[in-house]
Amino acid sequence: MSNQTTVITYKEAKSQINTLGISLFIYIATMAVVRYAFVFRDKIFNEDINIFLINIILYGGFVLVTIFSLLPFFVSSKILNLKMRDYYQKVKIPFGTWLAYICLGIAIQLTVSSILVVVGLVPSNNIYPQEFIGIFSSVEAIIINILYIVLMVIIKPICDEYVFRGIIQRKLGHFSRSFGVIASAFLYALAQLSLADFIPAFFLGIFLSMICLKYHSIKPAMKIQVGIALFFILMSFIPNNFYIASIAIIVIIYIIVAFVLFNRVIKFPNLSHRAFDKDLWVMMLTSSSIVLCIIIQVINYVVTQILR
Repeated sequence: MSNQTTVITYKEAKSQINTLGISLFIYIATMAVVRYAFVFRDKIFNEDINIFLINIILYGGFVLVTIFSLLPFFVSSKILNLKMRDYYQKVKIPFGTWLAYICLGIAIQLTVSSILVVVGLVPSNNIYPQEFIGIFSSVEAIIINILYIVLMVIIKPICDEYVFRGIIQRKLGHFSRSFGVIASAFLYALAQLSLADFIPAFFLGIFLSMICLKYHSIKPAMKIQVGIALFFILMSFIPNNFYIASIAIIVIIYIIVAFVLFNRVIKFPNLSHRAFDKDLWVMMLTSSSIVLCIIIQVINYVVTQILR
């Protein structure tokens, strides 16, 4: 069966982008509500309630909301006639290549975040404490740590890949595969809960989009993001007085990445000039639903700075 190119009008193209944008707006708005539930948790809950119980309620709700946020995108995929099963192909990748991909993703996040902190371009995004991390002294503490791990290591990475690589990148890639990579990474960054996460998420989004483009499947990217998330969770469990162990692990990560890059162990598809096609970017960024997404996130970033 040969591939056929479908010609659509500019108006139809913007309509398709708006279909994605509406789902993205719902996702961003929902996540913003959840975020501010954490910020104002002291005012929402009675002071007599144990802090661990509050966290269990909040993170349990976060898990449910994250899963529920997939529904609008599922509807969008049906409207846009995206056959998601075609993008769930099993891919055989050697263990060494998996390790290289995960280490490269970790290095991207660490490097970009570190540069931003050093130059002071982006402030801290820690506007509410997560004092339960790594504490297993009670049943409640164990439960909240498990909820946190399930959310950050399993549910969020899988949902992110389904939404941003499986649906958004795939649809935008119909206009240009290279544009789909960069544009989906931008929208992935835009959907982050804080300005401090925006730039690291953009570069990580490009990396994960390239993985999907290379293998024509979101499964490898899902596994890679799970591995990256697991690394940062485990690092957060290391006590502060074992900082030397943390440094040693990070050094090993960079050594692996240096070896991979120097020996060209992994290769990515080349991006064409269409990745930065002016007409495509204007079409996307002037779509009403995408404009709403940008506005709500700008407001969110400003409020976050005020609350710091």
